[in-house]
Amino acid sequence: MTTTNGTSKAEGAQPPAGKKLLILNAFVMMCSGHQSPGLWRHPKDQSHRFNELEYWQDLAKLLEKGKFHGMFIADVLGGYDVYKGPQNLEPVKVSGAQWPINEPLQVVPAMAGVTKNLGFGVTIATTYEQPYHLARRISTADHLTKGRLAWNIVTGYLDSAARNLGHTSQPNHADRYAAADEYIEVIYKLLESSWRDDAVVLDAKRGVYTEPSRVRKIDHVGKFYNVPGPHICQPSPQRTPVLCQAGTSKSGQAFASKNAEVVFVAGHSPSVIKKNVAAIREQAAENGRDPQNVKFLTMLCPILGRTQEEAEAKYEEYTNLASVDGALALFGGWTGIDLDTYDDDQELRHVESNAIRSAVEGWSKSLPGVAKWTKHTVAKHIGVGGLGATVVGTPEKVADELERWVAEADVDGFNIAYSITPGSFEDVIELLLPELKKRGIFHEDYEVDGGTYRENLYKRPGQSGLLPDHPAAHYRWRVPEEDSQANNKLGSLLHLMQVDGIFVSVLNSISRDEFNRNVDLPRIAAATFSSDPTNVDAQQASNAKLPDPFHFVDGSAVTSKSQWDTRREEINQLYQNDEAGTFPPKPSTFSATFASNILTITCSEGGKPISFTASIKYPSSGQVPYPAIIGYGGGSIPAPAGVAMINYNNLDLAADATTRGGGKFYTLYGTSTTAGAEAAWAWGASRILDALEITPGARINPERVGITGCSRYGKGAFMAGALEPRYALTIPQESGVSGSGCWRLAADLNKNGQSVEAAGNLAMPNTNWLCPAFDTFAKAINTLPFDHHMIAGMIAPRGLYVIDNLDYVWLGPESNFGCMTAAQEIYKSLGATSSMGYSAIGGHAHCAFDSRQQSELTAFVNRFLLDKDVDTTVINNGGGFTFDKSKWINWTTPTLT
Repeated sequence: MTTTNGTSKAEGAQPPAGKKLLILNAFVMMCSGHQSPGLWRHPKDQSHRFNELEYWQDLAKLLEKGKFHGMFIADVLGGYDVYKGPQNLEPVKVSGAQWPINEPLQVVPAMAGVTKNLGFGVTIATTYEQPYHLARRISTADHLTKGRLAWNIVTGYLDSAARNLGHTSQPNHADRYAAADEYIEVIYKLLESSWRDDAVVLDAKRGVYTEPSRVRKIDHVGKFYNVPGPHICQPSPQRTPVLCQAGTSKSGQAFASKNAEVVFVAGHSPSVIKKNVAAIREQAAENGRDPQNVKFLTMLCPILGRTQEEAEAKYEEYTNLASVDGALALFGGWTGIDLDTYDDDQELRHVESNAIRSAVEGWSKSLPGVAKWTKHTVAKHIGVGGLGATVVGTPEKVADELERWVAEADVDGFNIAYSITPGSFEDVIELLLPELKKRGIFHEDYEVDGGTYRENLYKRPGQSGLLPDHPAAHYRWRVPEEDSQANNKLGSLLHLMQVDGIFVSVLNSISRDEFNRNVDLPRIAAATFSSDPTNVDAQQASNAKLPDPFHFVDGSAVTSKSQWDTRREEINQLYQNDEAGTFPPKPSTFSATFASNILTITCSEGGKPISFTASIKYPSSGQVPYPAIIGYGGGSIPAPAGVAMINYNNLDLAADATTRGGGKFYTLYGTSTTAGAEAAWAWGASRILDALEITPGARINPERVGITGCSRYGKGAFMAGALEPRYALTIPQESGVSGSGCWRLAADLNKNGQSVEAAGNLAMPNTNWLCPAFDTFAKAINTLPFDHHMIAGMIAPRGLYVIDNLDYVWLGPESNFGCMTAAQEIYKSLGATSSMGYSAIGGHAHCAFDSRQQSELTAFVNRFLLDKDVDTTVINNGGGFTFDKSKWINWTTPTLT
């Protein structure tokens, strides 16, 4: 267990090979009985005390004592009124079947106040509450729980709720999910993108609580919601709570694969839920996510005894107290089917209703000993434990069953439903958990003592925010690397001056913000070490203009296309030496297989093997073999018609971190290789091309493949397009410097008062994206023998479509425009001016593709991937930028033949 100060208290146990450490939640509701209606009558059941704060606090303390990961609180906003209906609440009023029911979020902070590690999941529907209001509620709860909140996202399913919340009936299923897609987008923008991480400064000396420039509106305008923002709450410990979801319809699976970190699945046997788990994992991979980062929990109600006889006696006692009408009322609400219309002894497997026959036939297969399925059989089946599995037996038997579910259905854990509370949970803690720990499949303690729900769920200390491969991670408004570096100025300067024998304790009395605003550390450092040959001013005198792409290093001119090919290779070597790092060729041992839309690549070098995968999502129409686009992190452009989308987890090859060496690329080539993470990502994408060339079953044309990515992945896509000549089209989106931005132009913007990403922000230890040699050039960027107009020229004359966002100033759209204007000269020299396009507009979130650029994207895809004769002359300068060629260019553009 890791304590809050990051030290290890106890090394977390690893499960036996081939097994998982289980995630366990308590499944409850702010009502009596929950999944076992009528058991509030049991003398040891306390669920009728759901109105008492002490009841919930005691339950939370019990669960944390047992090391449960969380308490998951279900909720509905109406009563179950289908049974004996229509619109009849009498059965639930009498039985107490999830009626009455309280609002769950309000009790969470009180439980958090008496616990330290237990997470709290709360069900909240998107259909009946504006996202701006909900964002405030969940941010507040995440603050008060110190980051231990999860949100179970539902769209609602009860007409009784809809009628009381402004609707004549429940909106149809497709409309609810269409609205939910936009709803969650608004939530992401508010929670992740409206406040910068360091917005709250509490600067008493200046009287500033929040730096105004670090809070911004989101200006969301959509089909269902118009939300200008900004978010009314400052960022909470997790920003976005752990995201849960329970729908397994086609729309529900699509929503879960994009958004959910935890998916709840319910069924009476592993075979029922196995296909849903597999489908969502596959779609998650298609969305650029690691499928194992989506955790699946299924509902299970254990009835435990020290002997089998004791457990069975408990079960019999519980079933005798369960309410038949309560169970059938719940069934009616869950399915929309009123079983009161059928006779008491009618065999439900023979009725006309397909829905009833399907449900009952599934139960009958898992319980073959039941001779006849009537509505009373259904009531008995779901009266204790609901629609999930109910397992009756000793700790050993129940543990066996849990392991069977994990092995057969690939679930990661369980939502433990109770029969009576707290008795059922006490039995789990006292009887079952020791058995699970003995088998090595349940943790001994929390991974992070006092940590957030996400840290303990994923067993990743420090991972309070969304995982990097989550599609919403790019919304996060982080402290720019420049400012992160500036936060260390004072300590660095003191160190420099101590080395030089200067004592400056007076600087300890000024604030860090004041220091950052007024002290130019690089110049002071240069002055302090004026004898250093790498003096900053001396370096800046080297070449302030954009280097000449049309002259070799030896000074000779490029006069033909064949000479340009040679010059391109010279630039390539400079690029690898000074910025990208070594870009290895295809490994000596290489193979690929294809199955179920997954391309598996296996290779080795020097006896060190690695394997990684890419998923292919095929278009609904088009010509086989399909052209395709490889998307880092899933990509953020819409899938073009007739084009397959290939997603691979580039972070599997090289971690996005501040230190080098994490990932399978470094397993293969060792940490001594100079390649930065961007080069490692590009190497992985090239291996996908290799695999496509030898795997015709994948139905992809390897000669018509593009590459794309946004933000840091846009930088990676730009590098991949330059290093790999087989790409027909490169589409970097919002990539900034080390992508479509020139280092020198960005430095000039900063010099003239703009705050944009520049060379120092990408040097170590800020990122691991580039090679170690670049760190030296970052301190004196004018000594770099190339700039990125020349790297764009490496892509020429192949297709290059650069997408920029005017609203995301940090990534320097103005410097990108100037850089790509200079790059156009290279395309022009090759007679390929229309093969390169640049488009910059605003009015949308970071990495959110704007439909106004769709026609441009379509044109480039049609020409370079679909081989159509279309015009791709695109210069969309939405920012009205100008580029002074006389200031930056002292070379002429030849016509190469």
